[in-house]
Amino acid sequence: MKEKWWYIRPGCLLLMVLLHLPFLHADPDINLTKSRDAFTDEGLNTSQLRNYVNHHYLDFMECDNLVKTPLFNATLYIPLKIFGTKLIIARLVVLIAFIISIYFASINFNSIFFTPLLLAITLLQYYVF
Repeated sequence: MKEKWWYIRPGCLLLMVLLHLPFLHADPDINLTKSRDAFTDEGLNTSQLRNYVNHHYLDFMECDNLVKTPLFNATLYIPLKIFGTKLIIARLVVLIAFIISIYFASINFNSIFFTPLLLAITLLQYYVF
């Protein structure tokens, strides 16, 4: 039997994607932190992968992030290889992967309010948005 409010879950997920799209090119807020971590982590965590995709060069001595974040780099490898190593591609892949994981996590619950609640407490936070 179909749920009466079946469109709530996909509608909330689509709304979250649409709300985040204008900010995919944005830099982190200057008031987010006093250090440079929000400004450097995105590039640093994928620097070895981008070097491999762009120059077919992989050196574990240049950085340790490929060892620290192998699943993150594995997730980004094919999209960056196909569409290029632009920051917008990496951010879009991470957003889509997160939305898909939220969808699969939420279909295990019978409550239609789980997805909107989960999205509200994760993706609408100041630090994430």
